Amino acid sequence: MRRIYPLLCGLTICASLNTNSAEAGETSSPFLISARAGTLGVGPEIEYHRQNSHWGVRGDFDYYNISLSDVKHEQASFSASGANYAEHGIVSATYGGRARLINGSILGDYYPWRKSAFRLTSGVIFSGSSISGKGVGHAQGSTTIGGRFTSPFDIPNAGYVGVKAHYAIAAPYVGLGFNTPVWGGFHINMDAGVMFHDDADIHTSPGGMMNDFPKAYSKLKTIADRKIHNYMDRKLPVYPVLMIGVGYRF
Repeated sequence: MRRIYPLLCGLTICASLNTNSAEAGETSSPFLISARAGTLGVGPEIEYHRQNSHWGVRGDFDYYNISLSDVKHEQASFSASGANYAEHGIVSATYGGRARLINGSILGDYYPWRKSAFRLTSGVIFSGSSISGKGVGHAQGSTTIGGRFTSPFDIPNAGYVGVKAHYAIAAPYVGLGFNTPVWGGFHINMDAGVMFHDDADIHTSPGGMMNDFPKAYSKLKTIADRKIHNYMDRKLPVYPVLMIGVGYRF
């Protein structure tokens, strides 16, 4: 019973908000401009929905950028040989990067009950979002010349491995949410749903002295591809969308 009581209170509050929504919006404009924040980024949204209509449409743009440093460490061994020399060692890559969210959406809303704030939503999210990173290499090993003389080496900045990953430019979205007035023309709205993306497109490239260690680069590339695919495609088979906004109806 202790768990049921808060749930009943929440349903009662939602029902009250829905009733207030219908009463407050009878003479209001169909245009609502909101500022939103969530897993798609931060940005504006404009909505067109006539009061007591089952249908509405929205468009929005969201952006967010975050930089990360020293986030991952990988190692790969390498070896090379020639007529009179041989070398072997390990390249350690320390990764830093940036996640950039750029999303725009065109959404259609269906309100099952004319006098309710609850809505079902589907549409398309256009995305220029990407994850990019750079792994700076640290090479350690030894070189043997003529089979006799061995010289160790330690190169702190042995080039880099660049990585960039992104999804397709457009993806379908389905979700649900609500939009309800709180004071005057001000509204609170929320969306929760999923974006169905395709497999991530991943590009890697060597730079600087990393071109001198092709075997090590090949191994680091394989590791990076596998781990990024594991995160972006397996751990996130769909991208979760949760957006909360405050708007004003003109």
